[in-house]
Amino acid sequence: MDGEPASVIDQTPSQVSGVQCSVRTSGSTRKNTPYHKTPRSRRFGLKGSKSPLIEKTPTSPRHAPSFKGLVNKTWKLYRLSPLYNFTPTPSHLRRYGTSLSVLVGERQRRSLITESKDLVRSLISPYRELTIGPDDPECIQILITGKTLKDIPTTLVTGFMFGVELQDSLVSPHNGHFKHYPVLMVKGSMSLCKALTDWLESKFDCRVSALTFSSVDLSWMVAMWSGLSKGLKSKPVELLYTVPEEVEGLKKITYSIDAEDCQRLWDSIHDSSSNEFTEEEVKTFMDCLQSHFYGCFKVHLSSMFLTRIGTSIVYVGSDGKIKFFTESGVIPVLRYISELSVEKSKIL
Repeated sequence: MDGEPASVIDQTPSQVSGVQCSVRTSGSTRKNTPYHKTPRSRRFGLKGSKSPLIEKTPTSPRHAPSFKGLVNKTWKLYRLSPLYNFTPTPSHLRRYGTSLSVLVGERQRRSLITESKDLVRSLISPYRELTIGPDDPECIQILITGKTLKDIPTTLVTGFMFGVELQDSLVSPHNGHFKHYPVLMVKGSMSLCKALTDWLESKFDCRVSALTFSSVDLSWMVAMWSGLSKGLKSKPVELLYTVPEEVEGLKKITYSIDAEDCQRLWDSIHDSSSNEFTEEEVKTFMDCLQSHFYGCFKVHLSSMFLTRIGTSIVYVGSDGKIKFFTESGVIPVLRYISELSVEKSKIL
């Protein structure tokens, strides 16, 4: 999800600065989600250097959290239903790790192709850096380690179960039988990730499903985060649109805009005294970007599907793949992802 545009259309008007469009010829289409399934406002406030998105500091732990292990890697997001009889005590977590090790070992023995020579162990433990709000479940880290075919120790799968600064949940925090971690974020071997999700479903009687995002979800994300580039390595805002199947000869369009231009556009739309984003503001923001593109190339992006967004802090795809570029962006992004996961679980 971090590749560069394959080609660039060279007919951008000279009076427009910081705007590029590129075209790719591979990909797939997906269904769009109507605006009425999106709340009319969001609580993630202002953009820019004074935004609580960036400046809000965690209440726990006391030291500044480090997310170096999360950035510049591509993760896959899943939605988790409440886990039955999951107990995050050290003794229980050790037993869970042993149980997962047994399942993965059996899967590897049955597989004709294995990613490792020998399974070392599965380790399940708290990860306090992602336990932010007072009502949040304690974030759980899952590691599956082994040795490569060259006998080199390696981490085969890394996973996190979390809910960051939850305002709502599917279960009461006082319900002793269920624990709700709205999001599972994993990276690693596909077959071992599948073993992990199967184990969670069988062990804790839960449902693990892909966390996907509609064009509307992605529109909110790019509106909230496109201007958060002050003090960060400059990256253009990128919008990837999938062309309807009826259109022949064109699969995807990548629309790149300078982050500072996006910030100026947002400042002209949003009331700086307000701490809320609204649906009307997000829609106006996207309409302006799409109208500008139409003025350049006479192409209606509003008739297509927004399937990936990229900003200075994160790339997010409609398929639930995500890549962080800055440590400062991890908490605000996962806070919003947690809220979306709860909303989607309630809708479905």
